[in-house]
Amino acid sequence: MKQAADSGNRWVFVWPTLIYLLGVFCYAAWDYYDARQSKMQEIDQRLSIAASLSESTLPQDWHLRVFAKEAITKEEDIANIHALSKAAEKIHVKYLYSLVWLDGDIRFSSSSATASDWKNNLVSYLGDAYSEAPPELRKSTQQGLSYAALTEDRWGSFRDVCVARRTSAN
Repeated sequence: MKQAADSGNRWVFVWPTLIYLLGVFCYAAWDYYDARQSKMQEIDQRLSIAASLSESTLPQDWHLRVFAKEAITKEEDIANIHALSKAAEKIHVKYLYSLVWLDGDIRFSSSSATASDWKNNLVSYLGDAYSEAPPELRKSTQQGLSYAALTEDRWGSFRDVCVARRTSAN
């Protein structure tokens, strides 16, 4: 008789403990999600500022010349690569780049490069196709919308932010 009463008393403690642990788990999951969202917003904001910086780092008429298919020398392209690379290093982002829709595809108009990129021949030059551009990036740039997502390509995995801009040429 005494044994049956003891087993009933155990459940009095088990259920509240399980409910408490479930509550702790739910709170921890919500807190993680909230912190992650806040951090991603902060990163996106920093990357948006960086994207704007890339535009001001390039010559003012750069994209007009790209769309007009004016003769742009390899030296000008390399000078832009170095300028963007210095700017990326200064603001602590891995890459700064500029993309354009040209000849029906997304192409680099300029991009920074790391020492590893130069060593491994992964530097993007003017007119190089961004063949692994995610479908979301293609769609948003065609519609003139900005884009933010986790991206994976030949350079690695990144949080990627693209700020759509229009010129009189496009």
